[in-house]
Amino acid sequence: MRQLFLLLVSLSCITGFTQTDTSSVEGTKLKVYLDCHDCSKSYFTRSLGTVDFVSDPKLSDVHIFVTKQKTASEGYQYGINFIGKEDYSDIKFKLNAVSNQDETKIQRWETLLRPVQSGLEPYICIQKSKQHNQLLNNEKNPYLSKKDPWNSWVFLFDLGGNLEAEDSQSEYNIEGEFNAKRITDKLKLRSTLDYEMGSEQYDNGGDEIKSTVEQYKWTARSVFSITKYVSLGLSGAAKHSTYYNIDKTFDFGPAIEYNIFPWDKSDRKVFTLTYQVKPRYYDYIDKTIYGKNNEWLWDESVKLELILRQPWGEIEGFIRGKHYLHNFNENSLEMNTKISVKIAKGFSIFLKLDASLLNNQRYIADIVQSRDELLLQQRQQATPFDLDGKFGIRYSFGSIYNNVVNQRM
Repeated sequence: MRQLFLLLVSLSCITGFTQTDTSSVEGTKLKVYLDCHDCSKSYFTRSLGTVDFVSDPKLSDVHIFVTKQKTASEGYQYGINFIGKEDYSDIKFKLNAVSNQDETKIQRWETLLRPVQSGLEPYICIQKSKQHNQLLNNEKNPYLSKKDPWNSWVFLFDLGGNLEAEDSQSEYNIEGEFNAKRITDKLKLRSTLDYEMGSEQYDNGGDEIKSTVEQYKWTARSVFSITKYVSLGLSGAAKHSTYYNIDKTFDFGPAIEYNIFPWDKSDRKVFTLTYQVKPRYYDYIDKTIYGKNNEWLWDESVKLELILRQPWGEIEGFIRGKHYLHNFNENSLEMNTKISVKIAKGFSIFLKLDASLLNNQRYIADIVQSRDELLLQQRQQATPFDLDGKFGIRYSFGSIYNNVVNQRM
């Protein structure tokens, strides 16, 4: 019934104007706000080039609100709600899509893309009709006078925390983040400020133990698109961390990145090689095991990153090697891997692994920690490696046609 409604709206719209060329009118794309936690913005932006995606629903012509519920067959039922705004406020409807239990992430995006395309057709058609009438009447195009007052800048502020308390112990944590970014085809600017403070207090028969850990970090990065494959960047950071024995540190330096695949394919595949060199200044809270209260260090790093999202599964991971220029033996090697591969229908394997080989922990304090400090993990301890992993298999079977959603109890 909804498909018939969309067809009738589109046909009535098409018959309302002739094929006058409106492609020469710039800035006339339909503005869409995609409200979907399961969607990749880059995938939908590249797949729907006939519309402009905006970051604020108040600026949109159409608000697409996507809901997700689990079906009886362990798949997902998506409700795709189209909400017209302003001149399109009379057009509101809902389409449904169902994703099976064994679909990969990119297959779910493809499942959602089809109804999103269909649902946008009547809005696009009506917009073209209005543009056609404006051109016939030599009216000033209202879209040309609309300028982005924020010049593509987007800001985000998060603040939160938690509190737990008992008779003999209490714990609280405060976290905050401010993020500012401006992303265009040629230039990417991003700056982030993070703050975190946690406190734990225990009363053991009058013997009070208290632990407080505080950290804040500011990072900024500029990335310039040189070609479809090459990018140049500048980055800087400043940090304070009681856990890592750092009163303050800052760094600044250039980087170059090469992507084997063109960047317009980045929603499906990325294979990059990045080289960076930068000076760092450290001011430590306590004297380090190297006898330093502060020091300047130069380091260089090479990072190899792979992202593949295909119908058969997903691979995301990177390997990064880093060392100090004054001593190549002071180095580190990091590996981060996330793999999910479909072996057969309903059967898949997954692997998550974070591993590091560490031989550059110059920030370790030259002090002997008490038992309480060790148990409460107030300071980072020297270690030659760090490992965190998870792996397993998943097998699902049974009906894939039971798309009933029942949320009772």
